[in-house]
Amino acid sequence: ARTTKFSPAVATLLASAPQPLKTLSLPESVDEQAALAVARSCVALDMLCCWGDRNAPSVHEASDFELLPSRWHALITLRRRGSLAEPAANGALWAPYAQSSAELLSPDI
Repeated sequence: ARTTKFSPAVATLLASAPQPLKTLSLPESVDEQAALAVARSCVALDMLCCWGDRNAPSVHEASDFELLPSRWHALITLRRRGSLAEPAANGALWAPYAQSSAELLSPDI
């Protein structure tokens, strides 16, 4: 859920997951600084998605992650530097279809 509660205990569980996380989407209740701390603690994480202020200093001070472009002002997508991970066609971490919504609506398909 986008607005669920999030605690340091949950962050610890994510970092110690038996199968290391590759991508992660956090709820709106997590601020930018906490999201970055979670991203750094999950050593195999390639991409993190969360809601917040794209201009927050903590987002731009993340030398180990890069901020990816987004069509939504409040969507923060961070990719670990050196990773080739890319958001899905719909701009999220996953998509139910290989094509974007525009492609699905195209008369050329």
